[in-house]
Amino acid sequence: ERAFVAIEVKGEPVPARETDVERLTRERELTSTVHYLKFAFTDEQRAAFADGEIAIVSNHPEYQARTVFNEEQRDEMASDFGA
Repeated sequence: ERAFVAIEVKGEPVPARETDVERLTRERELTSTVHYLKFAFTDEQRAAFADGEIAIVSNHPEYQARTVFNEEQRDEMASDFGA
């Protein structure tokens, strides 16, 4: 199984999309200190941020974790949808 980071909305994972792949491939010997993750949420998933359980999930052979967002974190993420 492939390792991934996802935002879980209504129990369904929305995987992070890889960005800046060319830079990471070209500079294999270097590790960036900043990594950006992008997620493609449907309108229904965006609406779920208002009152549904939202979690961030890491599924990697060396690190598995799942953390549920609190109300403030959900609201902050939802505010980005209007931008």
